[in-house]
Amino acid sequence: MCAVNDEVEDCPTLLPCWALLPSAAWYHVALWLDLPSLRSFMLSCKPCSEALRPAPEFRAAWLDNLAHVFPRDPVLQEREMSHPDTNTHIRFLALTPDGTKAVVSHLDKLLVWDLCTDTCAATLLGHAGEVSALAASPTEPLAVSGDASGQVLVWDLGTMSRRAQLAGHIGAVKAVAMTSCGKKAISAKNDTTLKVWDLEGGTCTAVLEGHTGDVVDVQLTGDGQCAVSIGCDQTLRVWDLGSNQCRHVLPAVVDRITSKKSFFIRGNIAASIAWVTPRSVVTVWDMEAGVPLRELVHNFRSWTSAVWLPGGWELAVGFDDGCVRVWDVQTGECRAVLEGHRYFVRCLAAPPSAGPRSRACFVSGSVDHNLCVWGVSEDGRWQRRAVLTGDACTTCLAMSPGGRYVVAGDERRRLRVWDLGARGV
Repeated sequence: MCAVNDEVEDCPTLLPCWALLPSAAWYHVALWLDLPSLRSFMLSCKPCSEALRPAPEFRAAWLDNLAHVFPRDPVLQEREMSHPDTNTHIRFLALTPDGTKAVVSHLDKLLVWDLCTDTCAATLLGHAGEVSALAASPTEPLAVSGDASGQVLVWDLGTMSRRAQLAGHIGAVKAVAMTSCGKKAISAKNDTTLKVWDLEGGTCTAVLEGHTGDVVDVQLTGDGQCAVSIGCDQTLRVWDLGSNQCRHVLPAVVDRITSKKSFFIRGNIAASIAWVTPRSVVTVWDMEAGVPLRELVHNFRSWTSAVWLPGGWELAVGFDDGCVRVWDVQTGECRAVLEGHRYFVRCLAAPPSAGPRSRACFVSGSVDHNLCVWGVSEDGRWQRRAVLTGDACTTCLAMSPGGRYVVAGDERRRLRVWDLGARGV
């Protein structure tokens, strides 16, 4: 074979020689040629030195020979936004219902970015401590945020102003959630209680008590009639917001709950996830009857993140081996094992409303600095539709309604946006 820096015209036919390469060499070749499709098959191999990259003309000739064997992922143009007054990474990210604005947190303030003009539309001030929770209404231009001092603030994203300050918490607010109509919110603090708020009057209408450990997360059902909370007392509790009474107490293993969301609700189904040595266990609950339906188990790998997929009962779960597993929670079937990251999956995001199933369904972010866009082909197979490359670890992730735009915050304090519809992904 020819040397790396030889002239392309002097090289013999390249493709037949590749059949003689050992498996480890395939990864090196993929790195030289910058082929994600080939490189994903060699995730266990260590990358070769940057100095071994071939001359540009030699690399171009090899790409021409292999274009039909290993097609390249679509290259999508990204837009970057950053604010000069921020000195910390983006911790929380929420999109408005129309997908035109993004609300992000930096310590004790929120920035509202206009995704149409790539400009900062407003800086929302008022928190006395670091923002520790953020939620946006799925139908109204409203957001609710909580901080480490116990404050809960309601924001009008239409006028870019503070609508109300909800007082009453002592200690850090761990989670907030809003009803779809934007009239009611619920917050969990770093003790054993939850508070239900009337957002129009700015008053606390109920205090929900029953947990014997810190309440660390809370979510609302789609109709806003029930709330589901999880605490360090190892219980998942279902609350009737009409009577403000606890309807069911479900056992739930809580592990590393302070750093990641560990339960997910859709309809009358709740799925709680935990690492129970030596396996990750997804327990599926019927919240109406208060009984477990089934357990989904993956041995020897720790889960890292999860998200409901739009338009069905599929739950995508990321793991520390860089894979994403898609489970049907109704049947317990593992629909797909998606391999595309070199290191563990840090975050997942799916659009709040369903788009065509042949289009992008969800996005995964990893500490390898890349995002993978996953979708379902016309024949029903899961496949990677694009790789969104980066130079920093993604800290939070969101998709717009319909799944056209991907918005990510990273450790370099930037907000990055990709238009998946521009290339038909």
